[in-house]
Amino acid sequence: CHPLGGIMLLLGVLVAGAGAFDLKPVYHLTRAAGEMNDPNGLMAVPEASGVPPNNGEPTYMYHMYFQSTDPGQSPGSVWGHAVSPDLVRWTRQNRTQIKGSSGGGISLPPKSATRQSLTTAKWNAAAFASVPTPNQHPAVGLSVWHSDDSNLTNWSVYTNGTCPGTIIPPGGGQTGLICPALVPDSVMAGYIGDNYVWHELQTDGTDKYYVLSGSNRCPTTAPWCGYSYANTTPQALLFSSRDLIDWQFESVFWSGPTQPGNRVDTPDTFPLVDGSQAFLWLTGGRTVWMRGTFDRNMGVFTETDKGVVDPGSLYCQQSLDDQHGRRTQFGWVQAAGSGWSGAQSLPRVAALSARAQKLVFDVHPNAWTLHGARADIPPTNVTVGQSLDLTQTFSSLGDKTGLHLHVRLSLTVPYTGAVATLHLLGGASKGGTSVSVTSTGSARACSDPASIVNNSDTAGSSVGQSPYVLNATGLTGAQQCQALCCRVQGCFMFTFTDPQPGGSVNECWLKGADGYLKPNTTWPNGHGWSGVMSTVAPTPPLPPTPPPPACTATTIYNNSDSTGNYVGKSPYPMNTSTGQSGAAECRSLCCATAGCAAWTFTDPQPGSTSHLCWLKDGSATVFPSSCGDGHCWSGGTVPPTPSRPLSPVRHALSVGVNSLAPILVTDADEGLALDSAAAIVDVFVDGMVAEVFANDGEASVTVLQSTATLTNASLEVSGPAGAQPIIAAATAWAMTPSVN
Repeated sequence: CHPLGGIMLLLGVLVAGAGAFDLKPVYHLTRAAGEMNDPNGLMAVPEASGVPPNNGEPTYMYHMYFQSTDPGQSPGSVWGHAVSPDLVRWTRQNRTQIKGSSGGGISLPPKSATRQSLTTAKWNAAAFASVPTPNQHPAVGLSVWHSDDSNLTNWSVYTNGTCPGTIIPPGGGQTGLICPALVPDSVMAGYIGDNYVWHELQTDGTDKYYVLSGSNRCPTTAPWCGYSYANTTPQALLFSSRDLIDWQFESVFWSGPTQPGNRVDTPDTFPLVDGSQAFLWLTGGRTVWMRGTFDRNMGVFTETDKGVVDPGSLYCQQSLDDQHGRRTQFGWVQAAGSGWSGAQSLPRVAALSARAQKLVFDVHPNAWTLHGARADIPPTNVTVGQSLDLTQTFSSLGDKTGLHLHVRLSLTVPYTGAVATLHLLGGASKGGTSVSVTSTGSARACSDPASIVNNSDTAGSSVGQSPYVLNATGLTGAQQCQALCCRVQGCFMFTFTDPQPGGSVNECWLKGADGYLKPNTTWPNGHGWSGVMSTVAPTPPLPPTPPPPACTATTIYNNSDSTGNYVGKSPYPMNTSTGQSGAAECRSLCCATAGCAAWTFTDPQPGSTSHLCWLKDGSATVFPSSCGDGHCWSGGTVPPTPSRPLSPVRHALSVGVNSLAPILVTDADEGLALDSAAAIVDVFVDGMVAEVFANDGEASVTVLQSTATLTNASLEVSGPAGAQPIIAAATAWAMTPSVN
C-alpha cells in the first residue's frame, strides 16, 4: 500500500519460467571482445549514386567511432568503428589508426570548397583527437586525422601542423593543429581535449568549420593547469577554420561556476526548432543539457534553463543529425561481462518539448523496427484487491534476451496519489529493474467533502451543460455538484449556489482547466460553495497591470538577456559607456529606434573588447541570465518573463527507476480523458542493460541489471477502500538481435 493511501500497481511483466540467459546485450552495440567507451566522430554519409534509393529517399550509411582498448593498451587509446544503415542495425568494422581522446568527426561533401584544395582534395572525412603537448605543462592540443577511402576505414594523421611543442611522429613533421599557442593568456585554459566538430556553409559558398573543445579555467598562478586540477571553472573553447588546416581561437563559448574538479567533458551543441541553442556536456559523471542563446557574432552561449540528460548509467554522449534532420544521440553504457566491456545506448532523439518546455530525449523510432513476436494486454480496469496473472499472455514470446515493453497507465481519478510500479526481472531488490510512476497530488477521493469551500466562487470557462439544476440545497447540493464534476470530462472545479436574488433554482456550475478558485466571496444570500478537483493549488489571477512607464523610465534588469528579432543595425558598438550608464544609453537608443521594444547591453564578454547594444522587436522576451563575465543588462516595453505559468499545471507525474531520484513529467495524452492522469512508459531490456523512456522522452533513464532471470508476470492493485481503478494496457515484443 502506498504510504499516502493511494493505489499501488505492481506490474511484473516478463516471460514466465524462461530461466537465465547471457547478460551481454544483443541489440545494443558492443564489441565482439574487448572494451569500448565514449562514442566519437558520428557521421551520416550519403551512399554512392549507384545505390538505389530507399522508398524514394537517398540511402545513408551512419558511422560510429568509439574509444576502445585491448589488453596491454592504455584506456581509450584507439578508435573503434561500426557502421549502420538505420542507426539500430550495426556491423562491426576493424579498429582504425586514430589515437587520442574523445573527438568529433565530419564527412566532406564531394563538391565542398574544402575538397577543391590541393591539401584536402582526397579527404572524404576528418576527425579530431587529442595529441600531447609536452612543453605546455600537462595540456593537450588536437590533431586532425583524415580518411581518403569511401568506407572511412583507413585513417592518417596530418603531419604538417603548425603548433609548437606537439608530438613529432616517426616520419617527421608536427601533428598539432589546435593547441595552446592559439588561446589568449587571458582565457587561462587548462587544456584542449574532448571536442565536437561541425560545418556551416557560408553565403558566399565557402566552408567554415567549428571545433568546440572541453576545458577548464585555471587559477592565475597555474596556467595550463591540466585536466584534473583540484579547483577550476568549467569552460568550453570555440575554434574555427575555413579549410580544416589553419585554425583560430574564436571565443570562450561558455563558462560556469568554480568548484572542485570542475571541467567540461564531451561537449556537444546544436540549434533547436524555436531558434534557441542546446549545449550538452559531462560533469560529475552526468551529462547536463542547457538551453539558451548562441550569439554568433561573439561566439558566446548564454544559458536560460538546464536539466540532466539521463540520471542513470549513461555517459559521454555525442549526437548527429539523421537523414530526416532528427538530432540523434548516443552514449556510453558502462556494462561489462566476461571478455567484453561497454555498450552504446540506443539512439535517442533530442527535441524541445512544447508540452514540457524542456529538452527531452526519446528513443529513435527506428528502434521499433527491431520488433519480433508480440503479445498484448488489452485495456483492463484493475481494482483494489484484484490480482491479474499475465503469465500466459507473455509466455508466447519464448526465451528472449531482448524485450521492448510499452505500457499505458491511466488513473480514472487523477488526484488519488497513485503509484504505478513495473517490476522487471524480479525488480530492483532482486537485481532487476523497477520503474515507478507517481501522481504528485495528495491522496483523496473525488467526492471528499473536505475539499468544499463555503462562501467561495470559481472563475473560468464552463464545461458540460452548465449550469445544472439540482434539487438539493445547502451543503448536500454542493456535494451533489462535486460528484457531478467527478463524472464530467474536463471538469476541474465547480460552484454550487442556492437560489440567488431574482432566481428560484439551485445551480451547479462546472469549470475547466483555465479556472481558479475565488475564496472569501460574499453571495447576496450567503450561500455559495466551490471546490477544486486539481492536484495543484488554485492559481489566483495576476494583479491589474499598472499603466506602462515612459520608455526612458522602464526598468533596467541586471544579469538578464532578451530574445526576439533584431532591430536596426544591431549590435551597436558603445565603447564610450560601460556598466549601468551604458545600459541607460542602450535603453535611450531603443526608445529612439522605430520598432524597438526591448534591448540588451553587454560589457565586453570573454574574447571581445566591445560594449554592445542589441535592439529587439515586439516578439522579445526579457529573462534572467548570467553573461560570460556577469555584466549584462536588459529591459524594454515588454514585461519580463513571469515567474509562474499563466494556468495551473495539470496532474504532474514523476518517474523513478530503481533508487534514482524521480523525474517530473507532464501527462501523456494519447486520446485519454482530459480529467485522468496518464503515463506512457517504454522499457527496453537487453541483457544487463535497461533503458526507460516516459511520456515521449520527458524522462529517460539507463540502468544496469545484475540478473536476467525472467519471473512470473502479474498485476496487483492495492489502496484504500473505494479507491478508483487503474486502467492498464501493455504490449511486449521480443527484440531481434541487430549487431554483427
